[in-house]
Amino acid sequence: MVAPIGRSLVTPAVSPAVFIAPDTSPGPQPTDGFTPMQAAKVIDPNAAVLLNLRRGNTGARVTQLQKALITAGYLPSNFAFGPFGPQTEAALKRFQTDHGLGPSGVVDANTVKALLGEPIPLPQAVPNAAALAGLKYGATDSRLVTLHGALVARGYLPANFTSNTSFGKRFGELTLAAVQQLQRDFGLVPTGVIDAATARVLGSTGFPPGRTFKGTWSSYPELGAALGPVERSSNGTQSQRFAGGTMTMSPTGALSVTSTTGVSLGAQQLGTVDTVAEANARYFVNQEGNTPWFQSFNTLKKPFGANDCGPTSVLMALSALGLAAHPDAQAAPYAIDAVRDAILGASNWSTKMGFDNLKRGIEAFGGAATTLSLAGVNKQGAGLGAVDAALARGNPVILGGVPGNAWAKALGAANYLDMGNGNATFNHFVAVLGRTSDGKYIVGDPLSSKGALEVTAAQLGTFLTQGTWRGALEVSRPV
Repeated sequence: MVAPIGRSLVTPAVSPAVFIAPDTSPGPQPTDGFTPMQAAKVIDPNAAVLLNLRRGNTGARVTQLQKALITAGYLPSNFAFGPFGPQTEAALKRFQTDHGLGPSGVVDANTVKALLGEPIPLPQAVPNAAALAGLKYGATDSRLVTLHGALVARGYLPANFTSNTSFGKRFGELTLAAVQQLQRDFGLVPTGVIDAATARVLGSTGFPPGRTFKGTWSSYPELGAALGPVERSSNGTQSQRFAGGTMTMSPTGALSVTSTTGVSLGAQQLGTVDTVAEANARYFVNQEGNTPWFQSFNTLKKPFGANDCGPTSVLMALSALGLAAHPDAQAAPYAIDAVRDAILGASNWSTKMGFDNLKRGIEAFGGAATTLSLAGVNKQGAGLGAVDAALARGNPVILGGVPGNAWAKALGAANYLDMGNGNATFNHFVAVLGRTSDGKYIVGDPLSSKGALEVTAAQLGTFLTQGTWRGALEVSRPV
C-alpha cells in the first residue's frame, strides 16, 4: 500500500481525564459565517408527516420513511417494508450523521428538513473560545458559564442547565459527558478535556464531517465547517465540501484534500498496509499492561478489565479505514473507551463480547462488518482465501481465536501482556492489518507489547482452529 503523504492521523497528546458516555454522532464544526448545510436533493417532499418516528413504530408513515431511505441510498432496494426496527434505525442514523445531525435514530425537525432538502440551521460560534482551553473534569472557574452556554446551544446539555445551579458550578459528570460527545461527533478522541482542537470546534460556526471523513478531518484544521453532506458519485467516490476546501475518498481508500483554490493539502492511502512499521505508526494500539513497549502505544496503567481485545481490535480496523482517528499513547485509553461505550453503553469496565457486539461498535462509527467464511481453515494455514480477498480489497479483518500456540508462547511474558495461565490459551480478538511483500500477515494483537506482528499462514491457521470465538469479520466503509 502507498505510504501516507502529508498529515499523520495520530492524534496529538492530551491530558488524562475521567471518562464516561456512549457513542452517537454529529453536532457542530469549525469556521464562521457560512450558509446553512443544504441537503443534496429533495428526498421526500411529504417528509413533514414523518416527525417523531422512532424504533418500534409501525404503519404507513414508517413505510414512507423506509422508501425515503431507499431513495437516499441508506437501505437496499430490495428492503422488506415493515416495522421501524434495527435496520431502519441504523440507516436513519447514517443519514443523520451524513447530514451533520446527531444520530438519534428519531426523525426530529432537522431530519425532516434534510429529507425535504431544506437548509439546516448552523450551530453558532463561541466568541474567544480559545480561552476555554484547559477546562476539564473538576474545574470550578468562571469560564464554565461560557462552556455550559455553548453546550446548551448545541444540544449537548438540556435547555434548563445553567451555571447558577449547584451541579452547574463545576465541570462535573454531565459536562464531561457532553464534552466527550462533542469530541466524538468531530472525530476527536473523547478525553473530556477542552484542548485546542475542541476549543476550535466551539469557536466555529458549522457542522461536523460526515462519517466517511470523521477519522481524518481533524488532521486538516484549515478545512473548517462542512457546507454540505457527503456526496457519492456513480463510481463510488465520496466527497464533502468544507469552508476551506474539499475531502475526496475513492472506492479504494485514496484520500485527497484540496483547498478552495485547488491547492493540495495532503493525500493518504487508507486501508491495509504492507509493513509492520506502517501498521505501528498508523493503526496499532494495545489494550493493557505496564511494559515499556506497552507505554509506547497506550499509557493506561490500570486496565478496564481483561476483555478489551474486541474494542481495541475494532479501533485498529476503524483507524485503517479513516473512520476513527489513530490515537497516540496518551489518548489510547479514551479512544478504546469510546469504542467500548459504543458497544456496551456508558461503562468503565469491560466484559466478554462476541462478534455481534463488535459489529455494533463498527457500525456506530460508520463502518460495515461482513462475516467471512473460515471453511477449510486448518493449522497448516490452508483455507484463508476469504481473509486474503478482504485484505486485497484494502479492508482489515478482525479474527477470533486462541493466541497461545499461534504466537503468544513464542513471544513470552516479556513481549506479551497477558499470558493467562502461562500458555495464553484464552479466547481472543486480533485485527489483521495487511500482508507483507513475502506473504506474511500483519496482525495487530492488542496484547502484543512490541507492536504489530508478522505471522505466517500456519500461525494464523493455528490461532483460528482453537477456542470458541473462532470467526472473521471484514471491516469496510459502506458503499
